[in-house]
Order: sequence, then C-alpha cells, then structure tokens
Amino acid sequence: MRNEKDQIRRVNVSPKKFFEYAKNNNIDVYEMHKILPIEILNQFITGPQKFPSGQMPMMKKNKCFICNKKTCWLDKIHGLYMCSEQCRDIIDERYNNGEDFEPHPIYVKLCDSIMEEFEENE
Repeated sequence: MRNEKDQIRRVNVSPKKFFEYAKNNNIDVYEMHKILPIEILNQFITGPQKFPSGQMPMMKKNKCFICNKKTCWLDKIHGLYMCSEQCRDIIDERYNNGEDFEPHPIYVKLCDSIMEEFEENE
C-alpha cells in the first residue's frame, strides 16, 4: 500500500486559496503537494472531482482498462482509458494499494510529443 502522500485523491481545490498560501509562505506551487502535510492540504479542497474531470477526450475510442467498454476518455494521471467514475475509482484503488500500470501507448506518444515541443521551445 502506498503512503498517504503518494495516494491518488481526486478532489477539486480552490486555486485562489492554494496560490495565496504558496505566495504567503514562499512555497513553490508545484511542490506544495509534496512537502505540506495532508492536514494543511485538506483546507484547499472544495469537493470531489467528478468524472470526466481529469480525463482527456480522445478522437479515437479504445477499450476501458477495467470493463473493456469502448470509451474516448483517457486518464491524465494513469494514462489509461476508462469509461466511468466507477472504473476510475477501481483503478485508483488498485494504484493506492500498490499496483503500477503501464500507460496506454497513445498516452506515451502524446507525452513524448509534448516533451519534444517543450524542449524545442526552450
């Protein structure tokens, strides 16, 4: 089982409060979730993240990692196709319990192309 800091938590946060806290405490916004205790991070939560928030709609459908139903939703965290909140929750639970996943090749290709573009623009 992964420790609490490394577990997936699908929540919405208040960006204003989040950024203000970072600025007032001289903390890099991108590092906050790594260095602050859960108790402090919890004050920014506004509610659960609903499906398909956190997923990218893809033009080409593929099979859901859990139930094999055709879907266009590719998850931004795991890089897996998923068709519903229930399937997403199963994947997150398995991940939180220590299972690692091989991201879908389309996700890998997408990430690689983004990194290439980023490196070209540096």
